[in-house]
Amino acid sequence: EGGYYGSSSLLSHHEIEEMASTLISSLAVLLPLTLLTQSISSRISRIDVLGWTCNNGTVSDDEAYRRSYQVNLDEIRDDMRTVKFGTHEHGDPPQKMYLLSQCASDLSPDECSLCWSRATDLLAQCFPATGGRFYLDGCFVRADNYSFYREPITHQDAKICVSGKESSAEFNGLVKEVTESIVATAPYSHGFSVARKGSRHNLT
Repeated sequence: EGGYYGSSSLLSHHEIEEMASTLISSLAVLLPLTLLTQSISSRISRIDVLGWTCNNGTVSDDEAYRRSYQVNLDEIRDDMRTVKFGTHEHGDPPQKMYLLSQCASDLSPDECSLCWSRATDLLAQCFPATGGRFYLDGCFVRADNYSFYREPITHQDAKICVSGKESSAEFNGLVKEVTESIVATAPYSHGFSVARKGSRHNLT
């Protein structure tokens, strides 16, 4: 019995080659899967919900309002892929719906479509409310029963500020420069603009 045990515990050269081949094949499969998982994770972070709200008022004809919502989505779907911004309205008052959505400029067309689809699916849960807003990390969507496109600030808007404080004149000047840059360029970039000013340790 001892001799049998000793002979079975030794691997032949052929068996070692087969094990090495299997290990290499496994690594060849696992590496792309790992990279794919990391890529998906980086995209998923852009569809995280940062904030949302549904309106208090409701519509009298929920079915008609939902149809208008679907029409609006279909009308701006291509714009969201190409220019990452879209507005459309459909229906007759008081069931007329206005829709606006936008993606961050750094998103690819596929990433924008993914974020937009998630945001619009979530917004649909607000109905029969007159509308609502969903803020995702990479996109934004809002629907309502009146034209809100030119509203700068509403009572539903909220300020989100970092905990640190910076009161220096240099920082305040950078804030002014960034704001002026965004205001100047956004109208020519479908309402979206990004600006960066300052050094590494005093950045706006």
